[in-house]
Amino acid sequence: MNKFLLFTFILLISKPVFADNDEQALNEIVKSFETSIINKDKSKFMELFVEGTVSWVGVHTKTDYENELKWANSEAGIELKKKIGDKFREPAKYRHSSPEVFIDSIIDNTKQPKEEISNVKIVSDGEVAIIYFDYIFYDGKRKVNSGKENWQLINSGNGWKINAVNFSIARG
Repeated sequence: MNKFLLFTFILLISKPVFADNDEQALNEIVKSFETSIINKDKSKFMELFVEGTVSWVGVHTKTDYENELKWANSEAGIELKKKIGDKFREPAKYRHSSPEVFIDSIIDNTKQPKEEISNVKIVSDGEVAIIYFDYIFYDGKRKVNSGKENWQLINSGNGWKINAVNFSIARG
């Protein structure tokens, strides 16, 4: 009986240590995300994600979406559509993408893009986690968009990996 109580006591005091280790590891993923964008480091960025398909969805705010619709139907929007044809991207409330498309656009950018992350909140049970935060995305020194972002992660057995990214988009 004493061995059982000792084991239970050790398990109870160890759980917060494991939780702290999870939170530390998850915070490191956030920092790696930011630095891999700044450093345009595709391999480091891609290591943050599960292998295979990752859900990556950006949702425009109602105001942004309405402004895009107005612009697309304006004289300038119609002219651009005629000029570039199939390459014209019709306004959409939300868009699917992928981590690879995102980091490739960062690498191809001649300016120094960065994403500032703040107000990070982490919820985890040791196997799955959610990271929720505010973000501001810059193209050089110019603020391009901001919003809320959340990631779903799994403990892969070889560390935490992001398997879904959802974010709101407010321009400017």
